Amino acid sequence: MALRDAIERIILEFAGYGYRRLTRALQRTGWKVHHKRVHRITCEESLLCHLKRHFVHTTDSHHPYPIYPNLVNGCTPDAPDVSLRG
Repeated sequence: MALRDAIERIILEFAGYGYRRLTRALQRTGWKVHHKRVHRITCEESLLCHLKRHFVHTTDSHHPYPIYPNLVNGCTPDAPDVSLRG
């Protein structure tokens, strides 16, 4: 119970900490605790921060280069590993 209170105090002070940084912070304050125990306790109490991931655009669809047609579109292969172009 004291460990949970110590974890909660650190999380309230530093909201962005994950379980690894929490473990290091606890070890600096004198706790002898393993990161797996800290992770289990934070998951049980749902104390870990959940960051929303932002969508990253990796393709620029509005480039000035020509767009080549899809030559395979509409074709069905007769057998595996057979070239579609004759």
